[in-house]
Amino acid sequence: MGLTVRDIMQKRPVTIDCKKNLEYIKKEMIINKKKYVVVISDGKYLGLIKVSDLVNEYNKNLIAEEFIEIAEEKVEPFTPERTIKEAAEKIIEYGIEFLPIVNKNQELIGVVTPGDIVKDFVVTKSDGKMTAERAVIFLAMTQTNEDEKYWFDRIKKMNYKAAVTQVGANGLELPLKLREGAIVAAIAKEVIHENLREKNAVSNAVRDVYSQIEIINRGLGGGFKIAVIRGRDMITVAAYGKCGHALGSGPDHIFMGYSII
Repeated sequence: MGLTVRDIMQKRPVTIDCKKNLEYIKKEMIINKKKYVVVISDGKYLGLIKVSDLVNEYNKNLIAEEFIEIAEEKVEPFTPERTIKEAAEKIIEYGIEFLPIVNKNQELIGVVTPGDIVKDFVVTKSDGKMTAERAVIFLAMTQTNEDEKYWFDRIKKMNYKAAVTQVGANGLELPLKLREGAIVAAIAKEVIHENLREKNAVSNAVRDVYSQIEIINRGLGGGFKIAVIRGRDMITVAAYGKCGHALGSGPDHIFMGYSII
């Protein structure tokens, strides 16, 4: 039998009591830089509140359990015996960044994120089989500092150099911001030297990334996490994030570019 959700889930999720009002929850999200909270009542799972739920006008005194009752979209919990493939499909279906896991009594016992699924997928792979092209995707998709450190350490063991940065801009500024962000991060982390040839290599890889973004997102900008890896005579860049105006609730996309150095 293959691995299940129980094998990869995070067992200490951040929760919030169902009696807290939406104004309190919004402040907590901002302070702790959270995109969602898990609402519980006496340890039992009630639902999820996402930051995108609080973008429009709402009654700030409405408490969490009341909000979940009237919410149009409800995120059903998962059980730990389900497969990792099923969890991945459900995360994509809901367009969320984690899936709540409950026991048979509906008590919250953990959460699963895309990072947990990705890490499990590659944890049994040897570093010898992990290419820079694959590693840059996983690095760009990291959601936590812990996952980011995991991939930086693994990439270092592969004798590669890596850098990450965050970029967000409107349609007019996005190509320039992508290029500047990637080059600055690469220089800061000593992925490249500060010379024209190596800067151009990063720029060319970013150009490939932007051309892919333009195909599905012409002129609308977006927000992305950029990863840059220097492998054997090649720069690889990956951009992971949301396109256009759907930064709160739209699907995430991954884009890649390469350049000989």
